[in-house]
Amino acid sequence: MHTLRFDMFIAPLQILRQIIISLGIGMSVAFLLVSPVVLGQQASDGLLTASEFKGTIGMPVRIEGADIKTGDIISLVDGRYILSNEGYDPAVAGVVVNNPTLVVGNLQSDRSYVIVSGGVALVRVSTINGPIRTGDYITTSAIPGIGVKADQFGIIIGTALEDYTNTDPEQLSSIAINLDIDTYGLLTNLTSNPRVAFRYVLAFVVAAASVIASFIYFGKVAKSGVESLGRNPLAARLIYISVFFHLLMTIGIMLFGIFIAYLIVVL
Repeated sequence: MHTLRFDMFIAPLQILRQIIISLGIGMSVAFLLVSPVVLGQQASDGLLTASEFKGTIGMPVRIEGADIKTGDIISLVDGRYILSNEGYDPAVAGVVVNNPTLVVGNLQSDRSYVIVSGGVALVRVSTINGPIRTGDYITTSAIPGIGVKADQFGIIIGTALEDYTNTDPEQLSSIAINLDIDTYGLLTNLTSNPRVAFRYVLAFVVAAASVIASFIYFGKVAKSGVESLGRNPLAARLIYISVFFHLLMTIGIMLFGIFIAYLIVVL
């Protein structure tokens, strides 16, 4: 008759224990990733209601001013958080949200709001700088708290993830923005958009070719004029007029090439 040994069950029980612990950790991590959680503050139904904001870590701040809305762009000026109110604002700090993935800190008063500076969030925008297309850079504007399409180099808050083409610039709407506060410059534009890079290179080649061709052309004309003047000094007046005429043609060729290069860039 065989004796039942309890140590036979020790190894399987240890394996089962490790599996249960691993599942518990995995479920906890998944809960943190998909659910809005506030550190230092209990989540309330009024603050955390949906999941429009993905991968965002919020920070509670006290914002001065009235009628602050979700999606407003906020700047930090002289230690005060206010609605951004200038284009390409270098002091931009983030965007107001109501349910980020994670909030670090406590809301101290009714005038405290949660702002984020990274991840995907809804941002209030206008088409005052033109229609917004997916992939366009978004920046601040003179309209307090409102984003617009960036049409020149400067500070941006991120890139649009959807179109907004309302023809009335006074109509505001919230669209998804991939937040990434950065400086939008020529290098950023070229590296992120190969098509634009090709246009700039082509424009440079056209402009440079027109300038070089103009100088070569005028150099030959000037040399010919000097030689003609040496052979026939009495025709100096006609030679001077001819050289001046060719100088105007040289300038015209140069300007035409630069104009074509400009059209390549802007169209």
